[in-house]
Amino acid sequence: MRLVFPLLSLTLICSFYDRHRQSYYEAVRREKIYQEVADKVVRKVNNLRAVLSGIGTSKLHFLMKDWLEAEGIKMGRDKLHKLLRERDLLIKKVMELGLLTLIIITENTMICGESW
Repeated sequence: MRLVFPLLSLTLICSFYDRHRQSYYEAVRREKIYQEVADKVVRKVNNLRAVLSGIGTSKLHFLMKDWLEAEGIKMGRDKLHKLLRERDLLIKKVMELGLLTLIIITENTMICGESW
């Protein structure tokens, strides 16, 4: 809110939204803690992907479960997926085109040992 209205006092801004200053500071504190945890998790994801490139969210969460508990971080698979999407770390699907083969079948062509 302070970035949107830099010249107004925080008390006046909070009164516009019917909030207390304490709730504003609490939200700022929560966001700071979330960013620190998110940075820590992203570093761990990058370390795992350096070893196992192309690993998806579900397997990442499975591999990181013990580490998350040891660090005291409560983050489920869906929250991890949201974080990876925010940081643009999701694995992008590559559309594989199969080999296109054109077979011209004539009367004398042998396919699998059988004549047509």
